[in-house]
Amino acid sequence: EACLDKVQECDLFIGFYARRYGFIPEDSGGVSITEMEYDKARQEGKTILCYWLEDNFDWPEERNQPEHEEL
Repeated sequence: EACLDKVQECDLFIGFYARRYGFIPEDSGGVSITEMEYDKARQEGKTILCYWLEDNFDWPEERNQPEHEEL
């Protein structure tokens, strides 16, 4: 709830995304907090800027979340 409250308070939502889906709370229906934050920003009509890690970027393998790659 704290993360979603912060999104509601902000004027601008900026998302930085790499090869991770994020933490999925047990009661979220399988949706990560990261995705919930983005969805909340859309619902609130926030200006959204999203940045994704390039596919060919040298990213440490241990930072991936392979269990969520299909998401």
